[in-house]
Amino acid sequence: MQQQRQESQRCALCPAGCELALVRAGPDKWRIEYPSKGGQGVCPRGSALGELLTHYRRIVAPAQREGGRLTSVTMSSAVQRILDAAGDKLVLLLDGNVPVEQMAAAAAWCRDFPAARLCLVVEPAEDELLLGAEASDANYLADRELAGCDGFVIIGDAFAANPVCSRGVFDRRRADARTPIIAIDAARGTPWKFASHPLPTPPGAEFAVLGALAAAAGVGAAPSDAPPCPAVAEAGKAIATCKRLAVLVAAEHGRGGIWRQIGYAAGRLAKALGGGLAVQTAGANALAAVRMAGRLGTVSLAKALAEFLFDTA
Repeated sequence: MQQQRQESQRCALCPAGCELALVRAGPDKWRIEYPSKGGQGVCPRGSALGELLTHYRRIVAPAQREGGRLTSVTMSSAVQRILDAAGDKLVLLLDGNVPVEQMAAAAAWCRDFPAARLCLVVEPAEDELLLGAEASDANYLADRELAGCDGFVIIGDAFAANPVCSRGVFDRRRADARTPIIAIDAARGTPWKFASHPLPTPPGAEFAVLGALAAAAGVGAAPSDAPPCPAVAEAGKAIATCKRLAVLVAAEHGRGGIWRQIGYAAGRLAKALGGGLAVQTAGANALAAVRMAGRLGTVSLAKALAEFLFDTA
């Protein structure tokens, strides 16, 4: 089959927005290639996620589950089944990382559909983190703005969530080797290894360490459960004189934690020191989904599962 090359596009698998080119390799099959211009293709993380999206067991056509097995159905019959269920509770679960136009179309459809509710699904820890970041009233920093910052606080393994954001951090460090890079990461990922001030962080203690760091920098008071730590005090002094501090945050999936409080505290610290937040999420549109959910009053995933699927209302 003759391959059809598409124009260069942007990958939406993470906030990096890497440039890439798509080549049609068959019906509903695409292959990612480097673009003909620019010299940069999709990052390793995006390549791995792209392979998962083309897995042979991925559902790419309408199907219904019968007796534990998926059975293919036509689009018209799938829509008819939804219409037949209009008198019952109905919830539409939509990936919160799809294009904004698709979210808006789904919201409009739910408004006109009897008893339908929309749920924009975002990873729970990221949802909480973004809600806290929004409440902090801090500015958001794009990847290209990071090199202009004079200090960095990195919470979680932000480089794994968005490999491209590491460029700005390392570009700044190459320009000024004295740039403070503070890492708060219980798992001790890549940022922790390269940080000028890697802070001891027990699992689940990110918020306490962040609060103690902010207090050491002269921003707010330390949490009552934050033990004295010379490394934290030294790191606080290192960022206290920053004029444009960047705080990069990546929530750890599968962990409860208090990510909303972390997002809020991170934003307040960044704003107090003249900088902004760079929240790294699993998909490019998570922030848009959180904002749209707040504006439209969509149902949360927890409520959708409890109230609609299990009928516990």
